[in-house]
This record gives sequence, C-alpha cells and structure tokens, in this order.
Amino acid sequence: MDLGDYIFENIKTKTLQQASPFVRLMDREQLSVLLREQQISESWLADVSAPQPHLEGVDYIIYGKLNQVYVDHDRLERTPVTFRYKYTYSVPYVDDEGRKKTRKETSEHTATANKYEAGVTIKLSGAIRVVDVQTGEVVVNHAIAEEIGDHIEYLGDRVQAQHDLNARNVSVPQEVIRLRNARTELQETDALAKALIDRIAGTFTNQILATIDVAAQVADPTSLPAFSESTPAVSVPPYPGEPSGKDRDTDRRLPEGSAVQDPPSTRPADSHRAIRVEPVAMRGVSSKAQEPEVFVRVEEMPELIGGLQALERQLRYPEIARKAGIEGRVIVQFVVDETGRAIDPVVVRGIGAGCDEEAVRLVKQARFKPGKDKGQVVPVKMSLPITFRL
Repeated sequence: MDLGDYIFENIKTKTLQQASPFVRLMDREQLSVLLREQQISESWLADVSAPQPHLEGVDYIIYGKLNQVYVDHDRLERTPVTFRYKYTYSVPYVDDEGRKKTRKETSEHTATANKYEAGVTIKLSGAIRVVDVQTGEVVVNHAIAEEIGDHIEYLGDRVQAQHDLNARNVSVPQEVIRLRNARTELQETDALAKALIDRIAGTFTNQILATIDVAAQVADPTSLPAFSESTPAVSVPPYPGEPSGKDRDTDRRLPEGSAVQDPPSTRPADSHRAIRVEPVAMRGVSSKAQEPEVFVRVEEMPELIGGLQALERQLRYPEIARKAGIEGRVIVQFVVDETGRAIDPVVVRGIGAGCDEEAVRLVKQARFKPGKDKGQVVPVKMSLPITFRL
C-alpha cells in the first residue's frame, strides 16, 4: 500500500467511526466497479477540474495529491563536554574538649564526556479536495503542510572523573543526569509517519464531517392552520359493516358543553385500523418538545466522582502515540445528563495518534454527580482535559 492509499484508509476509518449512518465511503476499487457498471470512463478521475459525469450513487469525490515526501536523517554528531560535580566526604577532627568527631566537607571537581546528538524529520506537503459530483464545486480544499520529527541527545558511557558519579556522596548537575538517562535510539521512521498521517487524517475528517455530514435544519412549527369551512375534507373509506354515502354521519358537530359518548361499535373485532406516529431522531433536526434545555452555568456544577486523577489512571496509552513520543492534552466537550452520565462527547482539541479516541472512551465511562439549578437536576454542558504523559 502506497502512502496516499494509507492516508485515505486512515481518513475512511475515522470518518466512518464518527459520521452518521447515512455516510458511506468507497475506495478506488469499489468506485471503479461502480463506474464500469454505469459505463463511465475512469479518465476524468485524473483531473479534478474535468467536468463531473452523471454518476449515480456517489455525491462527492475525494482527490488527494502529495507533492513532496521529505525524510531527513541528521547524522550522529559527537561533541566533547566538560561539567563540574560536587564530592562530599568526612573529615575527622578533635573538638575543644578533646572529643573525636567528624565533619562533612564538599569539594568541586571537573569531569569530561562525549555528548551525542541525532535527529530525523518527516515532512509531507500536498492537498486533499472534496468535489461535489453534481456541480463540480470544490466543497473542501485542505492543504497539507505537516511535519514530525524526533531528536536524541545523550552522554556517552565513557565519563572521565576522579570519583564514581553514581556514588551517593557525589552530586551531579540535573542536566548531566538528564543526558545520562536519555534514550539513545531514534524512533522508527514508520511510527513517526503513522503518527503524522493520523494527524492529517484527523484534521481532514473533521472538515468532511463539518461540511458534508450535516442534516438540514428544520424548525418546529409554532402554530397550525385553524380549521374552517373551506378546509378540504379527507375522504376515509368506511369500515366493513359501516354505512356509506349520505347515511354516514360525516359532520358530527355538537353544541358547546355537550358530552360525547361512543356508540356501540358495529365493526368486526378484527377490522380496527390505526395510524401510529413514532418520533424519529435525526442529526440537525430540532426537537424542542422532546429535548430538555442544556445549561452551561448552574448553581451546582457537575462533579466528577473519584476525581480526574483517578479517571486518568484508567488511561490506555495508544501504542502509536507511545512509539512516536506524543504527549499533550485532549479537551473533550460533553453533556452531563440527569443520571450523571457523559453523553455526546466531542473532541474540541486533540493531539491525534489515537489519543483523541482514548480520551472519548474515558469520558464515556466517567460518572458525575449531576448538576443542579434552583434545586432541580438539569443537564449541563462541560469540558474535561485528559492529559497524556509518557
């Protein structure tokens, strides 16, 4: 699989994980089969500006082009360094009363060693576009200009010093300790490339979902037309055994205040008919009558049961992020409902490499003390930072 195909597979996976059920992505092979079935030549796929054919079953085409893939390895460089350290030792002496004692004294000494440095940088540049098949309009145009790298800096094993620097009575500068304990191997290029591609795919996926996977906004009706004499009647066929025509009472209007009693039914027991209306949930469609108001600020904000540190102890560090040395903070926004559960979590700031998905998983399993306003339990929108630290 070449790099372009790998990026698309990553975009496809992320999009299908986050998109609504109405979104489906095809790869190049599936698209080729569809083109052959509709007897359309594949030649126009090579030119994004070419007129789009009338292609049934496809709304958008994703075009991708990598202009440059740059991998730079800095050679291992050696630099002699000198540093000072402190040596503490005991000195015997006799006090004024003739008692033998010891005192601590400290002396400074010089040590020399070799410092080694190396690095690797991967850069990708290009563009990914999403084109409307019907109009030919470019609805998403994402420029790629990303880079990732790794750098190592450490002290060699051969340190020339008068004393054992690992001894308890030797004090070494913190920078020297850091260099002595630093890793000596660069991260694998494949791991860095995967982390970079994950970042590119995550950004582009968010643009796709924000542009394409959006349902039309439909406002709830605030009023219904009043019934009048001019309102057309709806003709309903009679039930079996029910009179028809003029014998059928089609205008049963009673004076105000009259009680209405159902007459004995003359319909067979198995002839009852009903029209059932069920609510349908749809992204982007308003449902004011069913959805409770979500608050941002309330008198008693929700509290995370057990605290954030206890939640982060359940974190599973993504292997790609671990290998790539990726650290940072993922901000997840969600709503704490009346039962204390986090619903509709969305990453508002991520770092990629699988960390965003892990942060969402943690938030979903978190439990809160629900928020209250004026003594009533209410849903509250809030954010939670999940820290990834190696």
